[in-house]
Amino acid sequence: PGDKACCAQQACAIFLSTLANEDDGPCAPSNPNWHDDFVNVLLPLVRGLMLDAIGARLAETNEIEDGYTARGVENLMKYGVPQLCLRLWKTPALLDPSFDLLTKAFELDAEKVLPLTISTRASALSLFELLNHKAEEGVDKTSAHDIVNLVARMLDQMAERKMLRMFVEKHGIRSQAMSALSVACMADDELMDDELRNDDEPIVVVSAVCMKCLFALCLPTSITKAKDSVARSAAVTAALSPAEALCLAEAVGKTVCDMVLTRFKHRDSIDHDFENEETGEEIVDHPEVLILCAVASHNDALKALQSVGGLEALSLLATEGELSAIMALNKACKEDPSVLLEVEGHIALMKLLVEENHEDEGEDDMPPPPPAKEISSEVLASCLDLLSLLCEVSSKGRAAIAEAEMCNDCILRACKIISGSPGLAPPPPPANDDAPPAYFSMPGPKSSHLEVASYTFLTEMLRVPATRDLILKQQDLVKSSLSVVSAPDAQAELIYASVEFLSKCSHFTGEEEEEGKPSGTLLAEHFQSVLGLKNIKTQNSVNLNLILASAVEGTEIIFDGLSLELMSNTLKSMSGVLKRLVLDVSDSRSSKSKGDMANSGLVAKNILSIQLLATGIKDLHKDLFTSELLTVMISLIFWAWRETASSGDSDWKAAASQSLQFICLSLRKMETNLVWSEMVEKVVRRKTRLATSRNNSSPTEGVKPFLVVLERISEGSDAVFAKRISERLGFMHEV
Repeated sequence: PGDKACCAQQACAIFLSTLANEDDGPCAPSNPNWHDDFVNVLLPLVRGLMLDAIGARLAETNEIEDGYTARGVENLMKYGVPQLCLRLWKTPALLDPSFDLLTKAFELDAEKVLPLTISTRASALSLFELLNHKAEEGVDKTSAHDIVNLVARMLDQMAERKMLRMFVEKHGIRSQAMSALSVACMADDELMDDELRNDDEPIVVVSAVCMKCLFALCLPTSITKAKDSVARSAAVTAALSPAEALCLAEAVGKTVCDMVLTRFKHRDSIDHDFENEETGEEIVDHPEVLILCAVASHNDALKALQSVGGLEALSLLATEGELSAIMALNKACKEDPSVLLEVEGHIALMKLLVEENHEDEGEDDMPPPPPAKEISSEVLASCLDLLSLLCEVSSKGRAAIAEAEMCNDCILRACKIISGSPGLAPPPPPANDDAPPAYFSMPGPKSSHLEVASYTFLTEMLRVPATRDLILKQQDLVKSSLSVVSAPDAQAELIYASVEFLSKCSHFTGEEEEEGKPSGTLLAEHFQSVLGLKNIKTQNSVNLNLILASAVEGTEIIFDGLSLELMSNTLKSMSGVLKRLVLDVSDSRSSKSKGDMANSGLVAKNILSIQLLATGIKDLHKDLFTSELLTVMISLIFWAWRETASSGDSDWKAAASQSLQFICLSLRKMETNLVWSEMVEKVVRRKTRLATSRNNSSPTEGVKPFLVVLERISEGSDAVFAKRISERLGFMHEV
């Protein structure tokens, strides 16, 4: 009986494959007039009989169980019957027999059937089309529910066997597949029929299966195993194109967000330890979570998610340390900080910062909780970056963070990161080099990004009186900040962040013995040492000049409270920096790159502000009114009004304006001192002669270029200063 059944099945399969070509096949009528009847009547009838016969014979071989089932499946594979079933179901009369045969073949040997059903582009497209099939009432005996369940099970198995993505990419049907899966996700969630699954299989929700398939198509299967949060986030971000992300956001955004929120609610409603033991899977590794993060990585898609609970879901994922979710919240905050406050996203970030640093003891009658999850330094840095951004762009955001219950803990956390608390920075090496540092458990060195983010957060929180005192009382924080500049491997971003923090601390200095306030003298000496920095490599638009500008700004705040000796030393250092900057910017032969010269005008402007301030202190005149400094300022004036008009550098224009004010003010202060006046005139003449000699002009006309410059300046906002300088030097009378 088994042999007869296999032979009959094989004959029917051969004949069915022969009928595959309905236009030019061997059974196609030679008379064109008979073609319509052949295609619409005769061919469906014969194909239906063949499908029924193959299914019946397959059932017979399955009952015999003596190797005949395998032979029956091999016949199906050999003659491409599963592919034909996926093609023939579109004929209404053949839907039921095609579906029945495909179901039997799948249940008998899924491992062999699945690759064949998706091996060609046409069959793969047909399979995805079946996923959203709507049965016609009175025509299809098979319900759409049964069809969708079968296709979902097949796709689920393909995803599990890692073949779905391979075949979809091979056939170039990623967009069609994602579209079909998205539509199926929006359909009503229905459980798989109990009859169509084994007792040991879990109940499968169609939308969950579709989400799993979307995950298989969009993200590498190895992403959940990645230990590096940065690499994981980069892979998630690159998984979708902006167009694909927007399509998914509009089609299944709400479904995905609801699934993520439901998963958190489910976890909170059961014993957490039990769930971990049973599933061994973290929330952030579920398909819907990764799809949400991939979609939210693109700006337009993120906007579409905001109206369907996307930010709330992302905030919950942020508490799990998902870096891509934190980066998405960062983008949303830049567009509109209020949306992050509405979903209490700042609370989620602060919770992650605080809880990662605590392992609470269990109650006396309760077992201790599991140890805190280890969060990477990049995730912690991203949390601090986002909190800093919220403080910077929104006064409401700054107030919300300051008023949060965990604010002080977050501040202390950032302080410990900077001061090198155990578990974040490697401790000093032991006296015995062979002795292992057994007390150090956190792998890897301290992250520069994490320290920079901590400084930025603390700098923003200095603006809030309620948190300022707590920050200023951290003695180790100030000491650690002062030592950053001298660190041999310190990078530009970290140096700038520490100097900027100390610069803002300058507003709240006190006497050396005053508790809770940094010493103004100590900060001034530190800023002076910063002015001596050289060869700092530019890093992400942060260069040496930006560091110097911050140091000078901090010095200006505390300058008038310093000792005369420290004031004098500071002015000398600043004059040297100003000279170097003017020479670099005015010399066309300078080897400085454009990136290295960025922010140079800002440094010059800040230095000249202090020099103007110092003109009111008589004891400092000997350090200010020097021929060298005058030479620098006049060179700056010559260059600025020749170059900045075209370059549009407002900082250098401001520096040139300050130079005019300085010269004018110094002449007013010293106009009874003929020695000073003669020195000014001598310097001016030397500089103008130098300018004319470069242009091959006569030395006797050396004074005219400066007069031309002053006349041109007289037409601008600095007209008063230019005119007063001309009058006091007596140039107008010599021409």
